[in-house]
Amino acid sequence: DVCSSDLYFLLKKLQESKGKVTYGDLFDYVKTNVAQKSVVVNEKSQTPTIAVSGDLVSTWQGIRLNED
Repeated sequence: DVCSSDLYFLLKKLQESKGKVTYGDLFDYVKTNVAQKSVVVNEKSQTPTIAVSGDLVSTWQGIRLNED
């Protein structure tokens, strides 16, 4: 199931980084891993996307999820 793959890789990266990751790095990690896994498991191409507020279009990728 692709949704569970998205969630799996999202949670895996959060756990590995202890939340000290930018939204851009988190998205890139999930996108790359889901794309690879979906072809192997489902024999279909899947590409996660992200919807960003117009106010954050130019800055969202550098925002850190956890500053601690």
